[in-house]
Amino acid sequence: MRFAKFLRLLPGKARAAWLLDLTAIGLVKDPALSKFTGRVSDSGEGRWTIKAAIDEAVPVPVLSAALYQRFTSRGDEYWLGEGHVEKAAGHAQLLANSCRHKAPKYIAMAHKVRAEIAARRGDLAEAEKELSHGIAVLREHPAALEGWKIQAALGRLHRRAGNSEGSRLAFAEASAIIRSIAGNTSPTRCGRGS
Repeated sequence: MRFAKFLRLLPGKARAAWLLDLTAIGLVKDPALSKFTGRVSDSGEGRWTIKAAIDEAVPVPVLSAALYQRFTSRGDEYWLGEGHVEKAAGHAQLLANSCRHKAPKYIAMAHKVRAEIAARRGDLAEAEKELSHGIAVLREHPAALEGWKIQAALGRLHRRAGNSEGSRLAFAEASAIIRSIAGNTSPTRCGRGS
């Protein structure tokens, strides 16, 4: 909470620059970001902003999508962390049902959740199969962050199974995805340039 308050005190450009610097430091320490889960918390400000926008009849689709993505980022991990495998499986099914809405990245993430459930149950072969299905979806419909998450999960799975070469290759792919994302981000687009 202190970090969030401190961040709000910084001007927009300084905040963007500082966050990019923190990202770079994190990538240097752990290029595969293997300890990063992808879970994003919220302080309530996004909810308040969206409620205010609704009250004023102001559309804020990007902010709404960002808030809902935060919810999506922690559903399965929360339930798995609490030991509620069946609830996590329900979350995976909700993601898989996204095919009606033509959202392949959510289908890929459903495969990742199913892989994590299989791994939790000790079925590493099923977990690898699910991750392979997620990778196949993303080959057809690339989504960088989802690809990184799945490759990092595959690296952790291989490491758990004692497959050091498979782990190294998956983490290398995850790192390549992050470098690609970072390479496509210009300082101007992030508020750092003129």
